Amino acid sequence: MQIQPNILDAETLREAKEDPNAHPGIVVRVAGYCAYFNDLQPMVQDEVSCRTSHGAE
Repeated sequence: MQIQPNILDAETLREAKEDPNAHPGIVVRVAGYCAYFNDLQPMVQDEVSCRTSHGAE
């Protein structure tokens, strides 16, 4: 099990998916590596947004 803390919320990631030019520099962790959110396939963007919406308590 891993915990990947995020500074951004899921809403910001959804906004970045809708308007990539508004959020060009978002870097996320995907399967052990970092990638620009806007360079990811839409399905992967959705997965990152979904997991970001789950908070650690």
